[in-house]
Amino acid sequence: MNKSKHPYYNLYHAQKSMAIKRNIEWQFDFDTWLAWWGDDLKTRGRGRGKLCQARYNDIGPYHPDNCYKATWQQNMKESWDNNSERRRKAYQNVNDPKQIQTPHGVFPSLTAASKFYNINISSMHQRKRDHPDKYYYI
Repeated sequence: MNKSKHPYYNLYHAQKSMAIKRNIEWQFDFDTWLAWWGDDLKTRGRGRGKLCQARYNDIGPYHPDNCYKATWQQNMKESWDNNSERRRKAYQNVNDPKQIQTPHGVFPSLTAASKFYNINISSMHQRKRDHPDKYYYI
């Protein structure tokens, strides 16, 4: 059978593409990926109770020796725990040196703008994504 016509090939390709997009080296070929998943491939996916391919300590390449199967919840918790300081700083926007232009003026950081608008930082990020003509870094 042509690999591109295999029922799981699109899943493999999507996972590989996402890893590459995230600048994480991908060291599985399709056959190795299928063998690594084995019978658990049926429970792979997004959502509660589904399995994903996690990397030890959330570092290094996607490689058979550097991956294990985890639920999405487990992977997110471990990822958060492994990167808590980096994620905390990113979430709180502690090191945000960029000024942001908004319809109500220029603010020294996204955090300052979110405080002005009385919304959380995630909502401010969303506004910036949804309205790049009104909310943008300068």
